[in-house]
Amino acid sequence: MRAALETMAIRHAVPRLSNDSIDAAAAVQDEIERGDDEAFVALNAQFHMTLYEAAGRPLLLRQISTFHSLSERYLRIAIRDLGLNPRSSREHRALLNACYARDADGAAALLSEHIVVPGRAVEANVRQRTDQTAQ
Repeated sequence: MRAALETMAIRHAVPRLSNDSIDAAAAVQDEIERGDDEAFVALNAQFHMTLYEAAGRPLLLRQISTFHSLSERYLRIAIRDLGLNPRSSREHRALLNACYARDADGAAALLSEHIVVPGRAVEANVRQRTDQTAQ
């Protein structure tokens, strides 16, 4: 659901994004790369929402924000247990480049992979830990 909502938001946002808005998201990404894993969750949400705000869809943004809150514990697993922070940073940089290029389709494709692939890795990790606990 996150991938569907967020790709919808980025498709609406990209044509309306100003360079200042993209620069603001890039500054958040700089902070992510300087920060620690504890700060990552809040900064990651800020990065994404900074890009999505240009979509001009307040209800959509509220739903995305709700999903960000609900997925915090899983994002912590991705960062702490699976070490996906470097991958996330590379994907954020690629997303910024697509936004600067005003490539809505490219941004949506990058964003979908950015959400879905780590989500599957976290799901596999949680299942494995659950199976180990059950044994």
